[in-house]
Amino acid sequence: MKKAPGTFRIFPMMLSKYDAVIRRIEQARDVPAKPESFERMRAALAALQLDLPLEGVGVVLVAGTNGKGTVAKTLETLLAGECAGAVGLFTSPHLMRTTERIRSFERDLSDSEFVAAFEKVESIVEQYELSHFEIMTLMMAEVFFGAEIRPRVSWAVIEVGVGGRLDPTRLIPHATSVITTISLDHVELLGPTLRDIAREKFAIVDDGGLLVHRALAFSEIEGDVAELCAAKRSVRRVVAPEYSFHVDEKVPAWIMETPWGEARLSLPGKRAVENSALALTVFRELGFDPAKALSRLGQVKWPCRMERFQLRGREVYLSGDHNPEGVASLGEILAYFNYHSLELVVGIGAKKDADTMLAEFSRLPRARLRLTTTPFRGAPMAIYGEWLKRAAASDEDPVVALERALRESQEDDLIICTGSLYMVGVLREAIVSGRYRDE
Repeated sequence: MKKAPGTFRIFPMMLSKYDAVIRRIEQARDVPAKPESFERMRAALAALQLDLPLEGVGVVLVAGTNGKGTVAKTLETLLAGECAGAVGLFTSPHLMRTTERIRSFERDLSDSEFVAAFEKVESIVEQYELSHFEIMTLMMAEVFFGAEIRPRVSWAVIEVGVGGRLDPTRLIPHATSVITTISLDHVELLGPTLRDIAREKFAIVDDGGLLVHRALAFSEIEGDVAELCAAKRSVRRVVAPEYSFHVDEKVPAWIMETPWGEARLSLPGKRAVENSALALTVFRELGFDPAKALSRLGQVKWPCRMERFQLRGREVYLSGDHNPEGVASLGEILAYFNYHSLELVVGIGAKKDADTMLAEFSRLPRARLRLTTTPFRGAPMAIYGEWLKRAAASDEDPVVALERALRESQEDDLIICTGSLYMVGVLREAIVSGRYRDE
């Protein structure tokens, strides 16, 4: 039978159905160099004919520069305790498998469910020539609200991809908007200043909705946000409080102090406290009792955010810090760790400020750089320039770079793999598959 024009043969020989779908999605066009209108995506979403939540009730959209994934994951954990797990979570990027991006009822999609979701949207994808992230957004909507792949969710927590104003997730009706930190991020798309970036991210707010955000660091941004909210109809704006905390240095573990009691967090660092406070504030503003949720903050599991492994007698942490602010946060966390030498396996993406990040990494106490590449949206080793001469080692393959770090380090050294979520995701896959078993 002849292949119809404009369609994709979903099951080429030698590929599983799942692998064929992944290949098809990865062949889709990437985010455009310049922002576009919503027309294609709006039409595609309408063609799916989903019964989306009326006025966005039960849908939370999370934007920001750093911490949006952590806040979204924390909200999933908090809300799941209130509705028997009937929560959808949409995040990006994935670490090991694309199925991680779409979760509901506290489970990632299975391979077969992922294929079924794509098959539901495939003809629409072809008709409107959707981008990679638009396809994933459409699939997410089908899974959460279509009631065929899985039951409908009671709550949907959706992480924005890039920016906010023209991100396809914004087309999902949402009654609650959450903004995490604002810093320089994707300046080629969002604009060169913090003010530009804040405007893009805060633009996710809809008429009549709830807006929850952290305190703003700059007065000019405060004015812009107030103006944006005034232009919307009946926006309820809440600024999340900054809770105090202390550190149990034996572990170490961060303990947040709230009006309802102490919460021992599963994630480390001052930023984890800030993200947890923001998520807890959203939870409270949605009408739930925060006192009953404090213990759940210790149950948040978010891989590759200072995730610990014991490999061949070495302490190894995976930490996907991918911008200068993330490196600064890592430095604050490491101040509570004891080690002789800090072995940093670093791989940085092509569009990141590698020189600034490496300068920040090199300032960490007793740090030794071990440079590598990141496999997706990466760059050749040459991007590191003079840093290659200053590094303790350089290996193009991150799996080999960690192998070398394990071999050349001592028992009282600390190994941190960082610089890119994509890179640490590859290492996590190698670790859980048993690549670094004791020799």
